[in-house]
Amino acid sequence: MVCAERNPLAVKELQLSNGMQVWLNEDPSQPIVFGAVVVKAGGKDSPDTGMAHYLEHLLFKGTDQLGTVDYAAEKVWLDSIAVCYDRLSATSDADERLAIQKEINRLSIRAAEYAIPNEFDRLTAAFGGTGLNAATSYDYTYYFNTFSPQYIAQWAELNSHRMMHPVFRLFQGELETVYEEKNRGADNMMQAPLFAMIKEFSGNNPYSYQVIGSTENLKNPRLGEMQAFFDKYYVGCNMGLILSGDIDADSLQPLLEKTFGRIRRGEKPEKAAVEAPMITGHRTVKIKADIPLIKISVYAFNGPTDREQDAGALDLAVGLLTNSFSSGRLDSLMTGHKVLLSGAQRLPLFNEMGIVGFAVVPSLPFGSLPKAEKLCWEEIRRIQRGEFPDSELDALKYEALRNAEAALETVSGRASQMVTVMSQDRSWSEYLSQVEAIRNVTRDDIIRVANRYFTENYIRFEKVKGSYPKDKVSKPDFDPIIPPHAGETSEYARKLEEQPFEDRPARLLDFGADVQKVALNPHVTLYYKENPVNDLFDLSWRVDRGSIEDPAVPHVAALLNSVGTDSLTVQQLGRAWQQLGTSFMVDSGNHSFSLDMSGFDREFDASLRLMRHFMDHAKGDKESFNELKTAIGLEKRTYFSGGTSNVFSALQQRVLYGEESPLLTHMTAKELGTLGLNGLMDRFSGLMECDCSIFYSGSLPVEEVAALLRSRLDLDRPQQKVTRKEIKRMQYDEPTVFFYNLPGSRQTMMMTYQTPEAPESGEDKARLELLGEYVGGGMFSLMFQEVREFRAMAYSASGAVAQPAPAQSGDPAVFYTALGTQADKSLSALKLVDSLLRVFPLREAGFRSAVRSLKAEANNSYPSFREIGQRIHSAECLGYEEDPNREILENLDGITAESLRSYYEKKIRTAPASYIIVGDKKSLPMGEIAKFGKLVELKRNQVYR
Repeated sequence: MVCAERNPLAVKELQLSNGMQVWLNEDPSQPIVFGAVVVKAGGKDSPDTGMAHYLEHLLFKGTDQLGTVDYAAEKVWLDSIAVCYDRLSATSDADERLAIQKEINRLSIRAAEYAIPNEFDRLTAAFGGTGLNAATSYDYTYYFNTFSPQYIAQWAELNSHRMMHPVFRLFQGELETVYEEKNRGADNMMQAPLFAMIKEFSGNNPYSYQVIGSTENLKNPRLGEMQAFFDKYYVGCNMGLILSGDIDADSLQPLLEKTFGRIRRGEKPEKAAVEAPMITGHRTVKIKADIPLIKISVYAFNGPTDREQDAGALDLAVGLLTNSFSSGRLDSLMTGHKVLLSGAQRLPLFNEMGIVGFAVVPSLPFGSLPKAEKLCWEEIRRIQRGEFPDSELDALKYEALRNAEAALETVSGRASQMVTVMSQDRSWSEYLSQVEAIRNVTRDDIIRVANRYFTENYIRFEKVKGSYPKDKVSKPDFDPIIPPHAGETSEYARKLEEQPFEDRPARLLDFGADVQKVALNPHVTLYYKENPVNDLFDLSWRVDRGSIEDPAVPHVAALLNSVGTDSLTVQQLGRAWQQLGTSFMVDSGNHSFSLDMSGFDREFDASLRLMRHFMDHAKGDKESFNELKTAIGLEKRTYFSGGTSNVFSALQQRVLYGEESPLLTHMTAKELGTLGLNGLMDRFSGLMECDCSIFYSGSLPVEEVAALLRSRLDLDRPQQKVTRKEIKRMQYDEPTVFFYNLPGSRQTMMMTYQTPEAPESGEDKARLELLGEYVGGGMFSLMFQEVREFRAMAYSASGAVAQPAPAQSGDPAVFYTALGTQADKSLSALKLVDSLLRVFPLREAGFRSAVRSLKAEANNSYPSFREIGQRIHSAECLGYEEDPNREILENLDGITAESLRSYYEKKIRTAPASYIIVGDKKSLPMGEIAKFGKLVELKRNQVYR
């Protein structure tokens, strides 16, 4: 494990005068900074109320200075609204509740006369920010985004200011948004079973309740209680700040003290420890899931949390059962075709409640669940008796250390881990020491924890066919809340924008300098990138031929991940990889097939030898092939049970690509059976004969890597040129409504789809890209403000464009909007979006934010060293000779709002709009919807083969 003092992994820990923790991590490899504010309070600190989650939403609404033109006047109305919400929560009479809600609506409209919506988001975009978001877990809440380094002073000012005097404005609309979020979750098939299991396991402690809160509490928020929650937990001594990226850690403390140090210190909140129930004895609990055919059982045991000493040893014990090499004892049940699925895992979901368990699915169609469970228990007992070699434990240690190092390589990876560790009240050095302690875990430790946690004290969950009732939150009959000052600028924002900053150009990919290309022969090219962080390598042998070119390719990959060679069984092969500390997998995509390895550079040579053995001697078996056919059939049976988003994706692809939709051209189980095992293995041989690219990132010199590739791999085998197949997007001459009926769906998902002609000039390419950003790029966008913020029509509301690449000449561009909403809001939402596309309101503030956001995205999307080679190669495959962002940025500053409107009117507005809708026909006004265009209702076999 890398040491804490070694850059770029060193973390400087300090504390501000108000008690706020600060962790600073320098890494100049990418031109970005990831910033996060962590609050050690989450769902468990307000069980069942949704208070922590509500508050997370409202901290984007501004303060007494930000997001308002006159807070003193606004406050009068906001105070009245708070009183009404207190009355609402104390009232049960339906008529009286409706009257109060309408009064809140009236007062909210008056308060909105002073609000400037989304000003925080617009300022974030102005100062190089992208990916602005927040998340509430059971134990903590954090607010984060990525930004360009020259704006660190503005970022610190803005993000500390938001935490000092937040104002809960525009609350009624945001409340509707949270309703939408809950309804959307209700359509997720697995969410209700998961929460049912958590509730049973936690025994009604604070982890029993969903973070989003119950429907009853969502309907009865108390703003006074929310303010009290903020006052208690949002204090300096209960908060943390994380900055990771292109920063100078030694010089930042004065700035952070001046900004985040002014947050009220407060008192450390007193929190009662969560009592995690100790399971005694065992019981079976039936869990409903709308999954046909499959039998499933899950065994859940008390386990350690991340903070406990046993966590590392138990993770290794679990690794002896289930691991990425498929060499674990439970893995062997699958690779030996004794069960369909089996696996164990420790679940670090909570800071104060640990869970470890295993799950099993017997073979289809007639496998016995009790027999499958017995097989799992037998393998667990073997670990408890110490029936495993020391070499296997050592290999798992190497894997754990490699995974820990890999997780810390990038700015985003380190920052994510830092947030988790900070929320657990651990120091960074403590975390690194815990990882390092993996080296010292002994077989006695493994035996001890296996016996301590896999006991006769458990809850057995068994799936039964069925579903849980859904609480419905209906659309209230409220008037929209449309702030007249949208797009204006507060005095606070004007002063902040006057602060000086260093003007840095965006860092773009340099196809010639950012990666070394070595032609190993006319058919094989090496893309080399040095790893500046550690001694881990990644290697990928990639052929540019995927499921679009050949529907059999993904099945080749799936089969190869479950087979051995002519001299090694799949279990022996997995252990061979494991002994090297190298992970290996076969992967595929729309236009790619790859053999991927990750491991230690000291084992690079040996890993290449084993990879060559697999390439030359992989051997399929009938059992794996038959399971592959079964999996295809099972996916077909369960696809439409996966929720509204699954079905929407199928309909969307059908409309965009017609009969060439990947879900209509993919291989069926019957076709796979006709191809046969030998046919599938012949496809693998054919892929190995195609021209390929090899991507390496590691610490070995490029000359050594090239020499090893030439000597260890058969580079003369590739001889065939690969032709990329592009699916052309469909174009429709008249407005058409494509509809799919999904009975029981709470959400309606919809999309508008237009195909304007592709822009030819650099100016028009920049205009089209800017339109996509303005319409749906962030919280400042037209869709977010008009659909979600002002009218609470949807939880998700977005839009974007797609431009054809140079290799896609002749294709049109694409302009689309998308949203998900409740059934009873669907018609209103559809009319609203249609109106926006016809009128196209263009606000100067949104226009400026879109320009700044595009510049920030171009810079902030610069890839990590692991990604650079494949990013450049993918762009080259599409015909680009340089970073496509360059042409956009070179033309962006010359665009005016008026020229953007003119482009929209000429190119976008005149393109016929199609509508893609998935919902429950019984809940929708189909007659009204049909007025938007020719109604085409598609059936299951028309969207999924």
